[in-house]
Amino acid sequence: MTEIAIVSPKMTVDGGADAVTLWTIESLSDSYNVTLITFEIDRLQKLNSAYGTDLSSSDFTIRKLLFPSFLEEKCRFGLLKKHLLMRHVKSVNGEYDVLFSTWNEMDFGREGIQYIHFPTQAQSQIEEFLGEKRIIGERKWYHEDIKVRDLYTVFCHKLSGYEKNRMRQNKTVVCSKWVGEAISDIYNITSTVVYPPVNIDSKTIPWEEQENGFVIVGRISEEKRVYWMLQLLQEVRKNGYDIHVHVAGGVPETKYGKEVTDLSDKLGDWVQLEGRLEREELADLMSTHRYGLHAMKKEPSGVVIPELVSCNCIPFVPDSGGPPELVDSIDEIVFSNSIDAKKKIITLLESPQEQKRVREELFVDETKNDASEFTKHIRNIVEDFLSEKGRE
Repeated sequence: MTEIAIVSPKMTVDGGADAVTLWTIESLSDSYNVTLITFEIDRLQKLNSAYGTDLSSSDFTIRKLLFPSFLEEKCRFGLLKKHLLMRHVKSVNGEYDVLFSTWNEMDFGREGIQYIHFPTQAQSQIEEFLGEKRIIGERKWYHEDIKVRDLYTVFCHKLSGYEKNRMRQNKTVVCSKWVGEAISDIYNITSTVVYPPVNIDSKTIPWEEQENGFVIVGRISEEKRVYWMLQLLQEVRKNGYDIHVHVAGGVPETKYGKEVTDLSDKLGDWVQLEGRLEREELADLMSTHRYGLHAMKKEPSGVVIPELVSCNCIPFVPDSGGPPELVDSIDEIVFSNSIDAKKKIITLLESPQEQKRVREELFVDETKNDASEFTKHIRNIVEDFLSEKGRE
């Protein structure tokens, strides 16, 4: 049987990229011998519960690599970990018919398939495309020191023997049209859009019975702008609107996490920090509230947005990155800044007619992020790859 290696630094309960890894395995394990090559994996029961998959240990093989001891801390040396993984994959690439990275660019030492959430291996070009530095998580001194960053990048590339031109030969899949534009601009390669999978057990609750409140979902970190969203909703409340908000996401023990907690305490009980919720609890929360709010600028996709839509919840999203295409660029719920966001939220809160019109437009087609669509596309991509290479 055809041997396929799925390559990812981790498979944990941490977001859309992990969902892509898990659902890629689910998509392929019935037809191929699948091996996951990774440094870190959560318990399957926990993963299945988080992402709606139904995998068992007999469905695929796990090839778990060991971290050097100084890399044990999860949030540090992400680029180095990626290149250590890349180096290992090159040493075993002859054992597999298909090599499939579900975590951005990958030089396998030969042609393979790569699913890119956002490019990571060409920092200067990435910043030129974005018009700013892209920092995920807590900002550190080394994010600001270009010389240190560039030396670190060169070291990682040397360690793995990374070659951009070899990476460019891969079949490239991206999580949004916007990321496809980034990949074209930065690497001059074409790509196929396959939206991250959504599989959430939403409940059908009449709009009139849903609470007139908001849900914010995701990790509480600076780039997600949770603090900004709470301030925005406070401004809406100052205009006489009795709204409330639930923030579903773990609060980290960081400076930013403390700032969000302190602001929540200051604002009062209309703000509820729920912490990390189980999948069923999250579906209940989204299904029982009318609105969602998302604020990360230039986010590649944002899997929570189609989840909100699946739960009959209207999400307000920024006008940059992938989120606008996930709500069909409906002008009434896509904002450019805090003033625009406040105006559009108030307009929708005031008008049942506008609410009805937006809902009819938004909920007309929810299939592009459906897990079954993702599965179909991934299977077709692998079949086409094998056919082109004459390996079937």
